[in-house]
Amino acid sequence: MSEARILVVEDKKIVAMDIQRSLESLGYRFCGSVASGEEAVFRVEEARPDLVLMDIMLDGEMDGIQAAGAIRSRFGIPVIYLTAYADEDTLRQAMETEPFGYLLKPFEDRELGTAIEIALYKHRMESKLREHEQWLAKTLDSIGGAVVATDAEGLIRLANPVARELTGWTEQDMLGRSLPEVFQGKDGDRAHWCERIVEQVYHCRQPVSLSDTVLKSRDGKEFIIGGNVAPISDEKERIMGVVLVFRDLTEARSREEELLRSQKLQLVEGLAGNIAQGFNNILTTIIGYLSLIQIDAKEEREIRANLEKARQACFMAKDLTRQLLNLSRGDNPVKETAFISKIVRDSALQGLRGTSVRSRMTIPEDLWPVEIDKGLIRQALTHLVIHAGQSCPENGSIQVRVANVTVLPSHRLSIDSGKYVKISIQDQNSGVSEEYVQKMFDPSFMVKEGGGGLGLAMIYSIIRGHDGYVTAESRNGEGLVIHVYLPASEKKVVENRYMEGNFPVGKGKVLLMDDEEMVRDMVARVLRYLGYEVDLASNGEEVMDAYGKSIEGEERYDAVIMDLTSYDEKEARRILERLKGVEPQVKAILSGSYPNAPLMLDYRELGFCDVVTKPYQVEDLIGTLSKVITEGGAPHGAF
Repeated sequence: MSEARILVVEDKKIVAMDIQRSLESLGYRFCGSVASGEEAVFRVEEARPDLVLMDIMLDGEMDGIQAAGAIRSRFGIPVIYLTAYADEDTLRQAMETEPFGYLLKPFEDRELGTAIEIALYKHRMESKLREHEQWLAKTLDSIGGAVVATDAEGLIRLANPVARELTGWTEQDMLGRSLPEVFQGKDGDRAHWCERIVEQVYHCRQPVSLSDTVLKSRDGKEFIIGGNVAPISDEKERIMGVVLVFRDLTEARSREEELLRSQKLQLVEGLAGNIAQGFNNILTTIIGYLSLIQIDAKEEREIRANLEKARQACFMAKDLTRQLLNLSRGDNPVKETAFISKIVRDSALQGLRGTSVRSRMTIPEDLWPVEIDKGLIRQALTHLVIHAGQSCPENGSIQVRVANVTVLPSHRLSIDSGKYVKISIQDQNSGVSEEYVQKMFDPSFMVKEGGGGLGLAMIYSIIRGHDGYVTAESRNGEGLVIHVYLPASEKKVVENRYMEGNFPVGKGKVLLMDDEEMVRDMVARVLRYLGYEVDLASNGEEVMDAYGKSIEGEERYDAVIMDLTSYDEKEARRILERLKGVEPQVKAILSGSYPNAPLMLDYRELGFCDVVTKPYQVEDLIGTLSKVITEGGAPHGAF
């Protein structure tokens, strides 16, 4: 026998003393006796015995059954009933308190010992089971996935916090319901996949996977979940229920879609770059000759006006090539610090030109500055306005809102936390599907016919290249809203020094290198017209020959303009190093079609004084050339 500590509750003193004798003879430790239910509860709290022998019929307000119930619920200590009565009503009341034994007086010592040992053993097993259940509950509560288990009737008996959070059900409401009642599919339908998968589990008696299934929670939120459903079997392999283990894949699938979208864009990068480079050379030539004709036609206002329209059309084509170049090498647009308000207004005006749709704009005066490529952002916003306008009825309107916002981690956007300028464009299309919203930024999705652009995928690429973010949402009955986030800048906005239409006249000797003959001829004609002396070269070797001859003849070049698009950074550096060996104070201007190429971005580190991007306006080229000849030598520290 064990040395368990036992309390006796007996209102007849002689009986209590006899029980004490029996306990001590059996080797148990007697820790006292009391005569009432109230005293029993107090003494248990004080002495904490291992077991209580409780007479059912006690004097006082609290009988033995009531005292046993209090001891069981408050302290978890096992109770064995002692009574001389065995009527059915008393027995029923006693059983409701879940006693650990029941002895009819009088009883033998052997009967008492057996009842005590069985009760103690049962209590130990229940304690171990309770500990195991608590351990299991804590484990289920702490894991990151959702767990739901049912019984053989298909009713939910267990659901951890993650499962309750995803389904939107409380534990009290969830337990006792069937899986299809809780797991609803898209559009509120009962999740027939639940019934189907559970049937498969019962049929094959093996786990069944749950892949990319839509779960609609009780409050209407939709999640993409994945996991498996497995049978719960007893030792005879009879299925006692199923366990559903799943996790929220919504964010993961969103990231995968972002990656897939990026990969799709990469497929057209090479083609876009090649087209844009060739087109830029053509535009450079056209713009240059138009500018020359404008200069010659100073007194012919109508001719000049028409030429200006033709030139503006070329600049629109230039913006289109900038988009192609951004798609090709869109991670580093040529940025400057600017306020977005004028660009938003101009984009809305241009995007709705020729339509009956109007814009309603909310643009505060205190917007933060942003670092942007003005041309690219203007094109991106114009296309968004075009897209919104096409979704509006005749004489409809779009809403354009701009605001300063601070993005926090809790917003769950795919951008870093911080300050942003947010541009929201909302149309009046109330019939936009979720599938449309998810695919609208894919390269295969194009602005409707007449939109005049390369599609919304280009916008995605442009905004991504500005470390920004673009997303869309469909509001039932209100229309589609596209949100653009651009990082705010701490830099000050500086106005451009060279204005369009200003043709500064200068003089000097210039060497022009370009592998495109039509570009060489056009630029040479412009420079000569404005007073410069120009020599031409088509590659690096011809540049070296020309410089050698100029030094021998003591007619040094005041500047050299070189298009090194076809050269890598190492070769470009080598050509300039050779020039430095011949002419240490060479004033070199880098020309090229890729404004965001490493060669163009790092021109000063390579030793160039300045850079011009094709297709350039004549005033920009002349302004840069004049500045370099007047002010600039090679950057300090180059090479």
